[in-house]
This record gives sequence, C-alpha cells and structure tokens, in this order.
Amino acid sequence: MIECGLYIHIPFCEKRCAYCSFFSSIIDETVKNKYIEEILNEITLLGKKNKNLKIKTIYIGGGTPSLLTLYDMELIFDKINSFFILDNPEITIEINPNSSIDIEKYPSFGINRISIGIQTLNDVFLKKLGRLHSAELGLATLEKAAKYFNNVSVDLIIGIDKSQSPEKDAERIVPYIQHLSAYMLTVEDGTKLQKDIAERKIFVADDDETINQYEALLNKLAKYGINRYETSNFCKEGFESKHNSSYWNLTPYLGIGAGAHSYFNGERYFNVANLEKYINGNHSGNDLQISERKKSIFEDKFEYVMLRLRTVKGINYKYYKEKFGTEFLSDYNIGIKKAEEYLLFSENNVSILPKYFLVQNEIIRSVLNL
Repeated sequence: MIECGLYIHIPFCEKRCAYCSFFSSIIDETVKNKYIEEILNEITLLGKKNKNLKIKTIYIGGGTPSLLTLYDMELIFDKINSFFILDNPEITIEINPNSSIDIEKYPSFGINRISIGIQTLNDVFLKKLGRLHSAELGLATLEKAAKYFNNVSVDLIIGIDKSQSPEKDAERIVPYIQHLSAYMLTVEDGTKLQKDIAERKIFVADDDETINQYEALLNKLAKYGINRYETSNFCKEGFESKHNSSYWNLTPYLGIGAGAHSYFNGERYFNVANLEKYINGNHSGNDLQISERKKSIFEDKFEYVMLRLRTVKGINYKYYKEKFGTEFLSDYNIGIKKAEEYLLFSENNVSILPKYFLVQNEIIRSVLNL
C-alpha cells in the first residue's frame, strides 16, 4: 500500500490580483460546473488505476477554492472517499476573506485545516495588491475560522511597501493561528503589478527593506512560540503543514485539476494548464499528462537535498540512507566541503546555519556542486 498526498487545484478567482502570475481564471458558473465534473472524472479514473493508495494529506488550493459551493464540495469528497483509503488525513482548504461565508460547514467534509489569504492588514497595501477584501474583513474571517478550526494558517506577503510592518500584523493575527506562511513579494513578468511599477504608478520595498521586514517578522513570531521550520513557513510546535512537508520529504502525491503537478512512482508530471483542454479530458486520468521527468534516483537525490535544505531541520543522514541506500556525506562530499562554513553539522543532521537562511540558494547550489 502506497501512502500518498492528494492536491486538488481549483483555478477560479473573482478577480486576478495585481501580483498574480499563477494559472487561474475569472469564475464562470457554467465553466466551473463542467470543471467539477471533470475533477470527479479524473478522481474516478485515478482511483481505479491505483486501488491501494492510502491518502495521508489532502490540499485544496487555487485560485480560490472557497468559491466552490457546498454541493461542489460534497461531490468532490464523496468521490474521494469512494476511490481512496483515507488514513485520518490532514485536509487543508485555501480561502479568501471575501468568499468565506460557508467555512463553518467545512468540517462536515473532514476539512480540519484552513489557510486564509490575509496578505496584509493595511487597506492601502491591499489595494496596491489588487485584493478584494479589507483588513477588517480579513480579521473577521480569521476570528470566525478560529471558532471552527484548531489548525488555522495565514498567508502574509512582505515587501509590499518600504513602510510595511508585518510584525505589527503578526501581533493582531497570532491569537487566532497555529501556522503562518510569509512570502516575499515577487514582481512577475506580465502582471499588473509589474506594469504599474514600470510606469512608476506605485513603488514597492527594495531587497534590503524586504529582508529587514522578514527578520522583524521572524523575531516577533518567535516571541509567540511560532517558529520558522522552512524558509517561508512558521508554526507552533506540532503544527507544521503535513502536506507541504510531504513535498520537501519527496513523498508521493497526485495532483488533480488543470495545471496540477504530481510526483508518483518516481516520475514528475503535470496536467495541461488549460481549462478547455482539461474539461475535454486532457489529464492524468486519461494518461494525457505532460511528463516533467522520468524515474531517476539521481534526480530524486538532487531534489531531496535542494528541498530539505530549505527547512530548519535540514537533511537527516539516517532517513537519507533509508530512502536512497547511500550516504549523504559521501554522495555530496565535494559540495559539502565548498559550503561547510555555512552549514550546521550534528550527529544526525546537516542544515544551513540560521544566519545564512536568506542566502540559501547559493549555499544549496554549492552543496549540489552546481
């Protein structure tokens, strides 16, 4: 029996945010209904092909999954329960404050973790990002979520403005949460944000200002017992995201929906990021996924090292040997020697020294001898 994660992509939004470059579409009820039908079809086909899958985590992401109706949710979870073995899974759904009306009903589907896209509690900055909700609604949604869930996560974006104080947002947020993800604002090509910056209509924080904001947030959260466990992720003890951790541990997962990625049987592949093609059956359920790479122990080792060094715990020697049959320190001895002044070694683990976490990309490249 294979233990596996399940990711379901809901690509619909009420409006595209100014900074967003992800695959998403403005919601249309007719298209949405057809999409849900094909989601159910893909689940059915994958369930028939893989009859001994034990689902340990489910993550419903987007887009804006909270735009789904309760009936849509019922259809999806009924289908999942019909074709997969559920082993008391962590089940997460992403929501936005402006579409949070039904969240008190989500536990009835088995959803036990909620991730809220707050981004900032400053109305001026929310407008700059093109968000639809206000800071007041964000806090109200957070307070409501805490009544129905004992595992609440919030997303924040830092670097929106040089005057931003994410640590002040944290003071207002921490009474309600167990987990927080903080992402540095990235200005992606082709976004409205990029255009507005290029036309000097708006300004964002520079790299140094963003790093200072990150460090201030890191220190503030630590005072509340919410500690960093991965570059962008912080939690109270025991509340790490099990689903995201499975990515960093190279645990198998199936991605369902348009644009969804999978890592299964040692292969990486993804569904076409095109609604029309997906609705017409172009997906993994019909063996029409797009191959990213075939099974490769070398690639698995490479990805595992790259991902695990983003975490505070880093690489466990014993787990590495159990997973790959070789010794980490031998496999990467050349790169480790190049980067050793930036690494923390213990009897069982190696990780990046905390003070170098924000320059980790170059350190990881050195370890991988790139």
